[in-house]
Amino acid sequence: FVGEIAGVDRTSTGRGYTIVTTPGHVYTFGNARHLGAPNGVGVDAPIIDIAITPTGRGYVIVAADGRVRSYGDAPRVRRLPDVRSDVVAADITPSGDGLVLLTSKGRVLAYGDADHHGSVRERALVTRAVDIDLVDGGRGYVIVERTGKLHDFGTARGGPNPVRARDAVAVVATPRELGLWVVYQDGVIRHIGRGRPLQAVVGPLTGPLATAGGRAVASDSGAGRSREDLRPCPVVRVRRDR
Repeated sequence: FVGEIAGVDRTSTGRGYTIVTTPGHVYTFGNARHLGAPNGVGVDAPIIDIAITPTGRGYVIVAADGRVRSYGDAPRVRRLPDVRSDVVAADITPSGDGLVLLTSKGRVLAYGDADHHGSVRERALVTRAVDIDLVDGGRGYVIVERTGKLHDFGTARGGPNPVRARDAVAVVATPRELGLWVVYQDGVIRHIGRGRPLQAVVGPLTGPLATAGGRAVASDSGAGRSREDLRPCPVVRVRRDR
């Protein structure tokens, strides 16, 4: 990979995924399509995430300064005029016509048909926000802080907050949205609510963590393993099983 891995998202079929690195290079696997990438050109701030549209025929690449680059049938968003803090995560609505961005201070920015249900900055943000996941057809979302504290908005129900004071890296709804997985930098995956729990990743983490095909894996150099099948898989973030 050229640069550090910044984000990954699965296709709607679960048979492929796309990885983006901090300079903006894109790598596709399985049935994921390569539709273009900045490849370091005009990238003034590090790339932090990628989100694939439900059709699989588009994706957005998001930078820390809030700039959104759209490819294929992904929604078009103008550069944000007043982000105020680093953008840390993004998610596309189930229709593919909307987008939500999350800043490190817990601010949520909604575009297209995405509904704005509130921001953590309007409540009590203890630490840095790290991830957001849309649920219930976009009628709600869950935000996780670095400590693992959850904030739910709209119809989302985050449940009791995790008790572990670890470095959380992501939150993702379980299949059929029966519960949540909160993923931590050291490989712990905390299960909240109903749905299938995931086992902790083999060994401690020195790099980012993710799920691919529903399997939890860890990666520092782009290769990780899970307890479920132990097959190498280059991934970095957790994304919702759409």
